Amino acid sequence: MIRLGPRSVVPLGVTLLIFAALFLIVGCTGGLKAENEQLKKDVNDLTAEVDKLKSEINKRTTENSSLYSQIAELNLQISSLHTQNQTLQNEIDTLKAQLKGKKKKS
Repeated sequence: MIRLGPRSVVPLGVTLLIFAALFLIVGCTGGLKAENEQLKKDVNDLTAEVDKLKSEINKRTTENSSLYSQIAELNLQISSLHTQNQTLQNEIDTLKAQLKGKKKKS
């Protein structure tokens, strides 16, 4: 019978552990490869979706800027119309005062 001393048990244990790990790796490689391929596909799909969403964001940002410009232009037009309205109202008040003055003289 072979006697194993404490120094020879450790290398034997390490060797058995390495063989067990290799056995697990070889046995799981097919499953890991398939999972890896699926994950690559998922990453590619998600990357494509992110690119699509970035494009949509750029489109919406451009659209938003255009709408802000239109709103600013409309606000300027409103301000101008208020000024014109006030000017016309002042002219009406002036004409009314002139008519009252002429009626009193008559």
